[in-house]
This record gives sequence, structure tokens and C-alpha cells, in this order.
Amino acid sequence: PGIGYNETFIQRVADITLAPDGTVTGNATIVCTGQRALHWRQRALEGDQVALKKEFDEQLQPDLTPGLLIQTDHFLGLDSEDSNLMVRMKVSGSLGTATGKRVFLPLSIFSAGANDPFASSRREEPIDLHYPFAEHDVVTLHLPPGFQVESVPGDSKVDLPQAAVYVSKAKADGQTVTFTRDYIMANILFGAADYNKLKGFYDDV
Repeated sequence: PGIGYNETFIQRVADITLAPDGTVTGNATIVCTGQRALHWRQRALEGDQVALKKEFDEQLQPDLTPGLLIQTDHFLGLDSEDSNLMVRMKVSGSLGTATGKRVFLPLSIFSAGANDPFASSRREEPIDLHYPFAEHDVVTLHLPPGFQVESVPGDSKVDLPQAAVYVSKAKADGQTVTFTRDYIMANILFGAADYNKLKGFYDDV
């Protein structure tokens, strides 16, 4: 599906290193355009940088993998509408669950804690998602010496014809695992009669 002129594009890139004890360190960069960038530029006019960093972290944290902490280091392009808004962040905390000789690691770290917005089985009112958006995530995970990748998730694709698409892929190369996630919502208005289709898409995602 196509994205219009008033869309929001969010790119989230993380490069993290796993220690043998399950802790991680690394860096992340988030790039925003459109409505999301406008939102944070408006918020910047209402307070100082310290408060803005805290608010950005607090909004992002609930969607992250439990145990992971991302803290804003600095903003770039915050006062320029002619450039993308970029946020540089530090990554720390713990990642994964140990069971015997194996460690299970979540790869979709930016959205692992996201709640399903359409949990109800029925809907009587139309749905307005406010604005089209596209999300592109890239997570690179470096394993410690002595660790081997046993398996990665298979490729996944979920379609909502003429409205949305979700694609995720994972690849292992030696001690490095790379995960990509693309999520596009091009249609933002849905009638109540389309609710089951929209809910089914979100359930699959």
C-alpha cells in the first residue's frame, strides 16, 4: 500500500551486545518524520531538554522487551522542520530467558511489550487511526564467545489487503543475529463492519 504526504515514518535501529550473564549493552537510533516528529518538536517548545528526554523514554519504555532499558542521550534536528528528527539512545539491562543450556532471546525488542489495541471481540463505532504510518526496525545482536545460534524465527508476513502489511525476518551469521521488521498502515479509516478484519490483522501481528 502507498503512504501519503502526511504519513509518519519511524526507523528504529539497535546494535546490542549480549554478555554471558544475560545483560546487554549497546546503542539505538530512532528517526521520526511526519506527525510523530511534529509532536516531539511541539513538546520541545513547552519544556527543557531534560524533561523532553524523560518523556520520550517514558513513552517508549512500555513497548520494550521486559528487562531492557533505553535512555535518550541526545536529539538531532529537533529545531529544524527541514530535517528528520533523530534520537540517539543508550541500551542496557537484561535480555532473554535461560532454560538449562539454552537462552531464549526476543528479537523484536522495540515492540515486544506492545498491547493489542483491539482486544474487544465486537465494535459498534468506526475506527480512526489518525494518520498513516510506516515502521522499520533493525536489531543487530552480538553473542558472547562460546554461544551459538540454534535457531531463529521464520520469516513472517501478514496482509490486510489495500490497507496494511507486516513483514519480519531474522538471520544468523556466526555470532551475530539480525532481525528486521517492517509495518505499514496505509489506510486509517475503518467502518464497524470491517472491525473483524482489522482485529484479525492486529491479532496476527
